[in-house]
Amino acid sequence: MSTRVSNTKQLLEAIKKENQEIILNEGTYNLEEPLNLTGKVNLILREEGNVIISGASKLIKKGDYPNSIFVNNVRRNKSSAYKVQASAWNRCEREDFIFHNAIDQHNGNTIYEGFLTSNNELLNENPKNMEFYFNVGWNQNIASGLKSRIIEDKVYIGLEPSQFKLLQTKGLRVGAPTEVKNIKCALKEGTFYHDKEKSVIEYLPTELEIQNGFNILYPVLETLICVKDSKNIKFSNLSFKYTTWEYPSKNGFSEIQSTTYDDITKSSIDTFSVPKAAVYVEYSEDIIFTQCKFLNLGGTGIHLSRGCKNNSILCSEFYDIAGGAVIIGNFEYTDAHPNDDKDINYNTIIKDNEIHDIGVLYNGACGILAGYVNTLKIFNNLLYNIAYTGISVGWGWGRPDPCANLIFNTDVQVPYLKPTILKNNHIKGNEIHHIMQQMHDGAGIYTLSNQDGSIIEDNYIHDNTDANDEPVTKIYVKKSYLLGVTTKWGRLSKRKGFPGGIYLDECSSGITVRNNRIENVAVNYYYHDTGVPGIFETNSFDVEKLENPILSYD
Repeated sequence: MSTRVSNTKQLLEAIKKENQEIILNEGTYNLEEPLNLTGKVNLILREEGNVIISGASKLIKKGDYPNSIFVNNVRRNKSSAYKVQASAWNRCEREDFIFHNAIDQHNGNTIYEGFLTSNNELLNENPKNMEFYFNVGWNQNIASGLKSRIIEDKVYIGLEPSQFKLLQTKGLRVGAPTEVKNIKCALKEGTFYHDKEKSVIEYLPTELEIQNGFNILYPVLETLICVKDSKNIKFSNLSFKYTTWEYPSKNGFSEIQSTTYDDITKSSIDTFSVPKAAVYVEYSEDIIFTQCKFLNLGGTGIHLSRGCKNNSILCSEFYDIAGGAVIIGNFEYTDAHPNDDKDINYNTIIKDNEIHDIGVLYNGACGILAGYVNTLKIFNNLLYNIAYTGISVGWGWGRPDPCANLIFNTDVQVPYLKPTILKNNHIKGNEIHHIMQQMHDGAGIYTLSNQDGSIIEDNYIHDNTDANDEPVTKIYVKKSYLLGVTTKWGRLSKRKGFPGGIYLDECSSGITVRNNRIENVAVNYYYHDTGVPGIFETNSFDVEKLENPILSYD
């Protein structure tokens, strides 16, 4: 049975039925709330012409927090000032922003309430609208202002106490801000200022926009489609556009890695939350996305969450996304060792997709990020122009692994005696280039923790360094469990693309790495087996196929 629809109202009515094909006539389908596909079976949604599923509005309402706006379909960002180059490893220190008012101690470090700044124009700003960005290493942290006043001929900016304390205790080496956003004094052509209290957007158009006219769209939805407890649904030739993600502007953002973060609104920290996705799927099987486009998004493209089995993302394009393109699985210890097999993320296929211009707002984002997953297949994708890592598979830094109990048992409640569900993953035939454009300590392909039966093969990774960089070494092994051994970071940390190729990070094991072609990167292969003797030896590595292999041990 086929049903043809031409507007949002008809679409909402059509999805109430099952066992049918819904044909969307050309046009834009503006949603006021996420399209709810719960308990659906045997459903096809496909285009007839150019079809856009949109979460945008032409009006901003009280309580909306767009992280970008779109002017004539082009992303426009918040005003920005006082931007400095992020450090590879050390927290940012600068004369115009100095920590002020010590309030606590944490692991021998002083915790502060705010900053003194010599930038007097900030005194006239509403501090509740300010957003402070702290980019260090692989982390991006965001704090929002609370109050300001004059102290000692300088402007004091105090930040929301619990939020800023979280950043200093959990965020990586949070120091002075590397950027200040959403301030009126920095408003310039092609940027906007959001008065959060008044719910007013002030946009300064470019000269060309003034001459030719312009239209503004405000993304208001975080999620366009939510699929739960469903089976056999196919999305074909659809474009998903214009979402937002409100959490950072409301609450700040304490990034752990790869846009996972501590959610201050939850009762328990260390929850490893992830940004909202335009399409969210859980406990569903045989869900297929083919020849779709995901663009102009404020969070993540697709998140295939818990209980997703036999799902596919095929021949689709992801670009101009604030966070990551695709997230597979979840990141809690309970996901590593689920009580019920129905919670396992199993047999996802990501094949023949083009993923580019990712992490345009949240620089710690990956093109493809997978947590605790089983039998994930990432084949023949093209990834480029990404702020951080291209493909990242695995989580936990070995903490839930049996081999890591002696090292990390303070981080888990119960020692784990059996391997996690993370295994049998296959990364093959992908081309990855011009990644690590903003952040450090990532790679074209990056892994964490034990992944028995996993394979990384036949990938082409290239041009992930600055133009003037010289490759450091072909293979770099850091066995940091050895007492008294420290890495000479100086020769690697200055390179934006560090390390550039394939990075088997903490406690990665059980992985076969073979037949990969890696060119023009700082380090081809990097092993970091923190804390666990022998993990390096559990990986199969075809060193002999490297031309002029240079092996460096630390």
